[in-house]
Amino acid sequence: MLTLIRIEWRKLKSFRAFWILWGLFFLVYGGMIYTINGESFQVGPANTSAVSMGLMSFPKVYQLCSWLVRWMLIIPGILMVINLSNEYNYRMLRQSVINGMGRWEFLGSKIFLVLFLSFSVALGVGIASLTTGFLNGGLEDDQSLTENMNLLVGVFLQACFYLSLASLITVMIKRSGIAIGVLFLYTFVLENILLPRINDDWQTYVLPYENALSLVQNPFATFLPGLFSVPSMQWDHIGLTVLYTALCWWGIYGLISRKDL
Repeated sequence: MLTLIRIEWRKLKSFRAFWILWGLFFLVYGGMIYTINGESFQVGPANTSAVSMGLMSFPKVYQLCSWLVRWMLIIPGILMVINLSNEYNYRMLRQSVINGMGRWEFLGSKIFLVLFLSFSVALGVGIASLTTGFLNGGLEDDQSLTENMNLLVGVFLQACFYLSLASLITVMIKRSGIAIGVLFLYTFVLENILLPRINDDWQTYVLPYENALSLVQNPFATFLPGLFSVPSMQWDHIGLTVLYTALCWWGIYGLISRKDL
């Protein structure tokens, strides 16, 4: 496995687009938090802000930063699409199999990459949460630094599922441009079209991406009229996210076992 990790690292180390997109992810994400930190908006007759709501302070800052990252997952998703499509476009997967690498080993290297990227996303959210929280007053006597920190696990699971979905789409299509388009449509269009057609009680169970997103609920829901607040990190959604992620990799293995490399 260490050999596979080293091979994957060598591929990424010289891949300039990977580092540009990865840097863009954290730059735009940090910009979103900075903008919200200084933004005010109307709630009923009064102006308010995320700061006055306490969302930029501990412990609520974890929920805000964890919720915001959902809008940015498309970038690491594109990274996985490019990485996997290159395996086909440059015949690297075929050459690896010819050189003696098993398909399970190839799969293991990509699962490692998904775990690494997902951990990096969760770590970035954690650092952003801590930085924002300390810049907005730090800890008071009745506050806990670790309360709501479990939401970072939710971010990790969300990212794992989304990158696994991106991998499945890429292995099915092989062409990066089309795969990115399909991933974008699924993320921002398809499930949103299906949502109103599914009973409210089943929406977050039947739709895989919606289920993963439900691990971190909207932090504004308790403040804004018309938004319904439910608890984050419910065990049924955690279990389903893990299941949907495993199904993605089961599908990927089935495809690379049967398809011509």
